[in-house]
Amino acid sequence: MNITFDVEKLREMLENFYTLTKIRIVIFDDAFNQVMSVPDDDCGFCGEVRKNPILDERCIQCDRIARSICRGAVGTDNIHIYTCHAGLYEAIAPIKMNGIILGYMMLGQIINKSEKKQKREAILQYVGEYTDCDLSEEYEKLTTKSQKQIEAAAKIMEACACYLWTNRLVSVNEDCLAALISGYIGNNLTADLSVDTLCLHFRISRNKLYKIARESFGMGIAEYIRKQRVQNAAALLSKGSTVTNAAISSGFEDYNYFSEIFKREMGILPSRYAARAGENFRQRR
Repeated sequence: MNITFDVEKLREMLENFYTLTKIRIVIFDDAFNQVMSVPDDDCGFCGEVRKNPILDERCIQCDRIARSICRGAVGTDNIHIYTCHAGLYEAIAPIKMNGIILGYMMLGQIINKSEKKQKREAILQYVGEYTDCDLSEEYEKLTTKSQKQIEAAAKIMEACACYLWTNRLVSVNEDCLAALISGYIGNNLTADLSVDTLCLHFRISRNKLYKIARESFGMGIAEYIRKQRVQNAAALLSKGSTVTNAAISSGFEDYNYFSEIFKREMGILPSRYAARAGENFRQRR
């Protein structure tokens, strides 16, 4: 997906987050390529850990699992808080546009305040099996937060992820936006697909919607929607649906209007189309 970030405003937001929380925060695109982080580098502890190829691969695997859980989350709670393989707390939240993931925000490299002394020996022993460096000093420098502070920071990060899209700090190019609009129409044929509704949903102007429709669909947006609805109805009729059900399931409330539009697009009345589909099915048997 071709995504553009407003780098200047994005850095300002991340720096504000870090100033407030003292927790490192990172932005990734939808392919999980790092876009920006504040601070720029991992903390000293994680920097040394990632110098070891085995531990570095485990860090990558932790990120991969977190991203997978985040992508598969349902409902409104999109935050995933977890501990990495080295025992540090991290959190991830998706950057979404109309339910489509454009990227991710992650925070991390945190030690839970109540667990710092308890986990110290186990964590240092674990990383010590793969590196000759004494990381005890770097361990003491790790950002320390209470569980409530970690959860609060994750909630703020989630709000920042929403802010990115609503305030245009992240955008998609018109080709990609055309695909998103097309997908939305295809998944919502029975819903209100008026120009005003689409503009509000995708936060674009009427002129931009018209331009995308002409250049990407080769027709006006209303015509494109009608064609999608007719094609969906034809597919349902081919599978044995009744004409009434095909009409309603494709967003046509008026039977006569549906018949008129269907004949105009397909060159045949829907009742006759359904009959032919039935005949073809019986011949194949």
